[in-house]
Order: sequence, then structure tokens, then C-alpha cells
Amino acid sequence: MYNTKMSMKNAQMFADKVVRIGYCDLYYLLNQIERSGYNCGVYGWNCDIYRIYTTTGKLVVITTGYRNMRGESVDWEKVKHYNDIAKAVSEYKNEAYISDYTERKQFLTDLLDAFCRDICGEIEPDTSDIDKLSESETLSA
Repeated sequence: MYNTKMSMKNAQMFADKVVRIGYCDLYYLLNQIERSGYNCGVYGWNCDIYRIYTTTGKLVVITTGYRNMRGESVDWEKVKHYNDIAKAVSEYKNEAYISDYTERKQFLTDLLDAFCRDICGEIEPDTSDIDKLSESETLSA
């Protein structure tokens, strides 16, 4: 693991988006990448810092830990949704488990990119099911 002590000011430098997430809330999604650094203070370790570039070129900084985390909070349901998908493909006892290591790593990398673009507001919510439902209601009326 790449162990670089970082100040929060340095961690946030040049970031397009900075978010904070509770310790281990994104365990399965962040487990496949190395952290960029960590922050500590007089009471010891505060948080891990992940600096992630999306496919669109935005820099997203995720801080995950107990204290001194910066950025805005992410909706818990969104965090849980992405982490549950990552857990399903990472644990061998699940039906969605991907046994090939390189295929699983690529899937998790794409999922992390989708999460980062989602919290940056680059992914629009999928409304196709809502559109189909409203079309069927107008047809039956």
C-alpha cells in the first residue's frame, strides 16, 4: 500500500469534487485500488484519501475514515447501491461472482468510474422504466 501522509489541503488540491464517506462504507468498491494517502493528527489515523480520475477527466477525491474528513456527504442509498454491486461480484458465494480476476478488476474499475461520475452529476438517472410505465398507462386509458 502506498503510504503517504497528506494534509487535507494537499489532498483537495485541484480536485473537481471532494466527498466524504464513512469508514468501510465503500469497502468492496475501493478495495481493488490503492489509496493515494492518509491523514493523521494528534489522536492518530483520521482517514484514507483516494484521488480518482474519471474517464471524463475529472478528479474526484474520496475521504473515508472517522474524523477530519472533508467534502460533502454522499447519499447513503447511493453509496450502498454501488458497494452492494461491488460486493456481489467480489464474493465467491454470490451468483454474480466474476471468477476471472482481470475481468472482475475491469468491472470494478468501471463501476468505480460510474460511481465517481454519478456523484459529479455526469450520469443522469435512468428514466426509461418510468417512460415505459407512463406510455402503458396512456395506452390503457
